[in-house]
Amino acid sequence: MFERARVKLTGWYLLIIMMISFSFSGVIYRSATFELQRFAQAQQNKFERRMMPIQPENFSVVIDDELIIEAEQRILNALILINIIILLVSAGLGYYLSGKTLAPIQEMMDDQYRFVSDASHELKTPITAIKTTLEVALRDKQLNLKESRETLSTSLEEVERLQKLAEGLLELTHKKMVGAFVPINLAGVIKTTTKMIQPIAEKKKIKITTKIPETIVMADESSLSRALLAIIDNAIKYSKSGSEIKIGSKTKERLIKINIADQGVGIEKENIKHVFDRFYRTDPARSMTGYGLGLSIAKQIIEEHGGTIEMTSTLGKGSTVIISLPYSAKLQNTTR
Repeated sequence: MFERARVKLTGWYLLIIMMISFSFSGVIYRSATFELQRFAQAQQNKFERRMMPIQPENFSVVIDDELIIEAEQRILNALILINIIILLVSAGLGYYLSGKTLAPIQEMMDDQYRFVSDASHELKTPITAIKTTLEVALRDKQLNLKESRETLSTSLEEVERLQKLAEGLLELTHKKMVGAFVPINLAGVIKTTTKMIQPIAEKKKIKITTKIPETIVMADESSLSRALLAIIDNAIKYSKSGSEIKIGSKTKERLIKINIADQGVGIEKENIKHVFDRFYRTDPARSMTGYGLGLSIAKQIIEEHGGTIEMTSTLGKGSTVIISLPYSAKLQNTTR
């Protein structure tokens, strides 16, 4: 489909370019031939004036029309050759530029197809589980109250999973996840976020330590906290029981870099570039809970703050997420 569209777009490029080229060629040809005729006539008049004293009154100089026709033909041939060259060069450049023009559209369409496919897959699993559970319960004529409660409880868990998936998908479809930027204390935001997720960490006996100096940044506190929460939650999810998650920061030039390092299972190098993709999970068996939307949402929030997010990892030793946010030394002085 895109190849056909690329050829059509190249054709339109060529049509526009050649129309302009032919128009200019016509103007150039008419101007050149007019100037050639004018020059020949001027030369004839000049020569006649010079010869007038020594020649009879009826003397006149005859212009060689064949030379003028030959000159005009050479001009025409030169213009035709130039147009052929323009056509060939334009065809190549047009095909290349049409590919560049359509590349973002093709990438967007591929993302859309992948998104629909992944979303369909993720929706299918809990829906199938709910349907199967309810069908089995309905067919059981000796179903008692306890079993009914268990069936409803299982179905409710799946419904909650569906609700979380729907909420995540809605967040990703928002053009903007971030509100108004105000000066906030980064250390305070991280401290509040770690407190929120501390109960989950304690269940796995994971210790979270923070070492963030008092730093003021321009940000939307709510969305930034949501991004940090998703990253720390992911670190807990893939960390070993009894391990530690360290959160620190350092300033470099006009950036403040926040490091969230875990001692988990780590990720293979070829998979690191996909960790921020929607629905991506490193666990092929999908034994971990979640839908792989957290890091994707976090990435979008950080980018809307004018920052970047990346990950480094060593298989079997752990991973580190590095968040870079704009930093202003002037802001530190004016807010204290």
